[in-house]
Amino acid sequence: MRKRSDTGEPCLFLEWDSQFFGFRIATVLRPSLDAASMEQALAWCAEHRIDCLYYLSEATDAATLGLAHERGFRFVDVRVTYEMPLDPARPEPPAPPGSVFRPAEAGDLAAMRELASRSHK
Repeated sequence: MRKRSDTGEPCLFLEWDSQFFGFRIATVLRPSLDAASMEQALAWCAEHRIDCLYYLSEATDAATLGLAHERGFRFVDVRVTYEMPLDPARPEPPAPPGSVFRPAEAGDLAAMRELASRSHK
């Protein structure tokens, strides 16, 4: 999760996103907001002429979700993080029959590009 910046700013200007989409984009740096911190973030956006503000909130924080909705944020996506403990004593699950695992090589690039072009539009 994003952390508040060292400067204490409530938001962070996103240079790459802004250049790519052609308008000024920032993100809120806190995973949880109250009314005062929401107003601080919105004031920062007004001061920095932000056109679009991203906010990645905790899905279980009903108060923050309600506040974001009230202030005009629109739900657009769900982020899922998978975690797995790495226990060296636990054996790896068996690979599917016929599977071959090896480090990628320069010769794999064409096949990887073709796979990516079919997998990601």
